[in-house]
Amino acid sequence: MLINRRFLVLGLVLIVALIFLNCAPGNERWDQDINPGHQAGFWAGLWHGLLIIITFIVSLFTKEVGIYEVNNAGWPYNVGFLIGLCFSFLAPWRIKPWKWRKKTRSK
Repeated sequence: MLINRRFLVLGLVLIVALIFLNCAPGNERWDQDINPGHQAGFWAGLWHGLLIIITFIVSLFTKEVGIYEVNNAGWPYNVGFLIGLCFSFLAPWRIKPWKWRKKTRSK
């Protein structure tokens, strides 16, 4: 039963990763030959910054996925990308487990 649960979790993680990578930088959504004048803006930069860890790992193995969209709108994309980076790298280390302690009063 434990092995089946591991395969189920692994399968779900892979499916979610593939769904996220559909929106990764470097896909044809921002290609100027296909969609002229369509550039990545603030929200795309934020999303790409949030996905940076996954896209970096995938970019090591494929040429089609990049970690930064070159067809962007300039500073709005960069600001969104930096905010996404901050959430990706700093937020996991700020989460601390709650420790419930009983406060004892000394008399």
